[in-house]
Amino acid sequence: MNNYFESSVRLLALLALIPCFITESSASERKVSMNENWKFYRGCIANAEQTSFKDTQWRVLDLPHDWSMDPVPVQREGITIGPFSRMSVGGADTGQTVGGEGWYRKEFTIQPEDADKIISLYFEGAYNQTEVWINGQKACFNPYGYIPFKIDIQPYCNAPGIPNIIAVKVVNEGLNSRWYAGSGIYRHVWLMKTDKVHLDEWDTFIDASKVEGKKATVNLHSILHNSGKEKVTAHLKIQIFSPQGEEVYSTTQPVNISGETNIPISLTFDIKKPELWSVDTPSLYTAHLSVKSKKLSDEITVPFGIRTVEFSAEKGFLLNGKPLKLKGGCLHHDNGLLGAVAINRAEERKVELMKANGFNAVRCSHNLPSEYFLQACDRLGLLVIDEVFDQWQQAKRPQDYHQFFDEWSEHDIATMVRRDRNHPSIIMCRLDNNTVLEKGLYYYQGNDFASELVYSISRLCEPCLEHIDNNFNPLDAIQKGEFSDVSEDITYLIQQCRKKMENNEYNDFEEEIRRANDLNGQLSLLKRKELQRIQSQSGSIRVSMVYLTMVQEAQNVVTYTINLMKVSRKFQMETEMP
Repeated sequence: MNNYFESSVRLLALLALIPCFITESSASERKVSMNENWKFYRGCIANAEQTSFKDTQWRVLDLPHDWSMDPVPVQREGITIGPFSRMSVGGADTGQTVGGEGWYRKEFTIQPEDADKIISLYFEGAYNQTEVWINGQKACFNPYGYIPFKIDIQPYCNAPGIPNIIAVKVVNEGLNSRWYAGSGIYRHVWLMKTDKVHLDEWDTFIDASKVEGKKATVNLHSILHNSGKEKVTAHLKIQIFSPQGEEVYSTTQPVNISGETNIPISLTFDIKKPELWSVDTPSLYTAHLSVKSKKLSDEITVPFGIRTVEFSAEKGFLLNGKPLKLKGGCLHHDNGLLGAVAINRAEERKVELMKANGFNAVRCSHNLPSEYFLQACDRLGLLVIDEVFDQWQQAKRPQDYHQFFDEWSEHDIATMVRRDRNHPSIIMCRLDNNTVLEKGLYYYQGNDFASELVYSISRLCEPCLEHIDNNFNPLDAIQKGEFSDVSEDITYLIQQCRKKMENNEYNDFEEEIRRANDLNGQLSLLKRKELQRIQSQSGSIRVSMVYLTMVQEAQNVVTYTINLMKVSRKFQMETEMP
């Protein structure tokens, strides 16, 4: 009996220590779930962002949450039943469900151990327009419900030990979608805590698309941040682990980083006898990056796959050099009767069902999928066509994203690329869905606009690509007869083409065509910015029109050069045929 009593006492003592361990873990953990214990109110309400607001009567719930799947608050016979209403603004488009406005509030406290850390919030998705306040101060606005966003909340937080209040207003009003979108914070929310010297998964790009024989060449790019004021001497360690968890590459580099600066990191290395990622054998490698000064400052883990992707007019799509027919379907982001909530198991099950029914590819219609969905595609071997927009400037529904496109599209494309570029399952990125451009005085061709968007992507996927300075005066450009670095690039392009033609190197134009396409994107970007400047009525319209003419002429030269290279290459191939 005494032994039983002593054992019980020991067990109770251990159980009493568990909260301490949990608190210690949450204080030191880099990424902490913020899904639990939010207070929610459906409807419009004044002053809910203020810390003094009384929310004791609000509903308590966990995220992810989609209030359009909740019963309509006021039920009327013949008009409403559960979440459905004949008065739904979206009508059949959104399954007769109801949007509106919703508020979320949550209290959290920074632990003393985290006093010197950078504190940020990461929202994976909230539909549709979202505003966030920290302790009554507005910290963020995000207009597009499918784009994740991060907020540095350090300037708004109280000292460690003093509670903070997060208030989130989510608005889903008007006819803004052609399908069921859901409402509210429908994806995960995280609290991120990093030291002053830190890394970021979104800054890390691993290109493992070059495979020759029994060797894969990997290009790894990242950025080391120092948000502190003092110079720091640190060591950056990079380790690569095989799908079986064995270390296949490791290096440590000393880094001196001044205060309040960022240092780009780039290195190239080989992996022997690589295990290629495919739909049948989705082998995943892992990159582990850590930075240490006097102590471990930060560490991140980035999964990636080694595989090659090609498109050929003769052979079609090739994965790892072998033709593969895409057997795919379009899939929206919702989870059926669960609504839009991105529950991990539901996201994974969608991938499992597609694979079980013979699919090997999916098109994410018509917006970014959840992070977990893409992770499941990587693990289970489902090819992905990533899609970011349903429309550009032309509305498909009166209150859709077109009203934010001009101001936010470049930011949102950058977010897509930075978040998704390491997924081996992604083989294409779609920039639109049957988009029609609005015609008018400053209408420009869809090809120009597409070139501009593609250029925005290439800048993120090729970190070493030289960037153009867009902050110059068009009058200065006209007087000097140049377009900053663009004119030099055009001259260099033409010289290289001429040199290769003189040497009969017609089959080696790949690099020149790539540079020419980048130039087209740069010129389209210049054109768009100048058109926006004209429409805002800033500066001389006459000067701008002359400038636009010069840009268009430069673009004509680049386009002509591209066509000349393609025709020359085709002619050379035909003459070499037996």
